[in-house]
Amino acid sequence: IGSMRWRLAMGIAAIPALIQFICFLKLPESPRFLIMKGQKKKAEQVLRRLRGIYDPNAPNTTEIHDFLRDTEADSNHESDSLQAALQKVKNSTTIQRIFRLGLGLMLLQQLSGINTVMYYGADILIQAGFPEHQSVALTAALAIAQGIGIISASPLFDKFGRRKLLIPSTFAAALSLVILGFAFITHTSWLSLI
Repeated sequence: IGSMRWRLAMGIAAIPALIQFICFLKLPESPRFLIMKGQKKKAEQVLRRLRGIYDPNAPNTTEIHDFLRDTEADSNHESDSLQAALQKVKNSTTIQRIFRLGLGLMLLQQLSGINTVMYYGADILIQAGFPEHQSVALTAALAIAQGIGIISASPLFDKFGRRKLLIPSTFAAALSLVILGFAFITHTSWLSLI
């Protein structure tokens, strides 16, 4: 049963990826990309489909034509604007600070180890003292808890602000990882439930 456990876990994890791949095949090219490639008519068809406007005489057809005209004008100046934007980033300390903050947050998330905990959750729980048959169920519960946490925290960002949520949650995550590490080293299974 040990060799089947990882196969089952990998198989279940492949299901959302397969669904996403199948849905990806139905995605149209972006209207902006089509305009850049000189396919204005196809870009208009994609816009109509995405916005649910199938009647060419519909009242909001002018909105589509305005969008196509503006996008075509923007795409002609895109290379110049990219150089200008990069120069603006180089010259502005405020924008550089914002970039550093964003990169730091991404680095913090990656180095926190949560991906490792989620990936090796069953093995960590077994080595922390849980029976093998319970470790898979607890790993699934951990994944569900993570999903619930993400879904429930999303509306709180707008209400309280990202900073007010980020700072205490970072300390809570660090404390949780320290407790998990202690439970792992000492083989104390009850600590990993905290």
